[in-house]
Amino acid sequence: MDQGRIAKLTKMQRACLRLVARPMTSKEIARELGIASNTVDQHLKAAMATLGVNSRQQAARLLMEYESPPSPQSLVSQLQSLAGSEPDVLPALSSIDDMGRESPVGGEELRERRAPFDTDPPADRAKIKWPFSTDGRRGNDLRPIERMIWIFVIMILLIMSFAMLASTAETIGRIRSSIAADS
Repeated sequence: MDQGRIAKLTKMQRACLRLVARPMTSKEIARELGIASNTVDQHLKAAMATLGVNSRQQAARLLMEYESPPSPQSLVSQLQSLAGSEPDVLPALSSIDDMGRESPVGGEELRERRAPFDTDPPADRAKIKWPFSTDGRRGNDLRPIERMIWIFVIMILLIMSFAMLASTAETIGRIRSSIAADS
């Protein structure tokens, strides 16, 4: 697979494909990412077109193969073929733990250590979905309950603004009448 095609995938396309690989449906992915299921389908269709595949599972598999680090065994065999040496003289994959000790690194442990440096935000963190366009997304992709909440919030803010305006006008009127009475 051409790595250039995979590099063209957007963050949201990658996030959707990762969840397809779990496997999850469009509705489940939408709930996980906080977007509409139609938006999920659009991201997946664009990803499939970019990768030149016919199914979302194929696209997810290609992304997983691209993102998953090679297993230590495959690295050893690659090093053997490159160096032409015996397996026991090859350096093992290792890392230094918090206590300064060297320990072998497996695929899952490597993913866990890389997690804080991933650029995609965790899906479990709640984000505010604004009723206007941010980050290039359309402003009307809110769910109906989110729209109702925003209508309520905007209505409360307008009522508070008008109350403050009326209070300010009344205060100014009292100040003027007290100044006029003193004169």
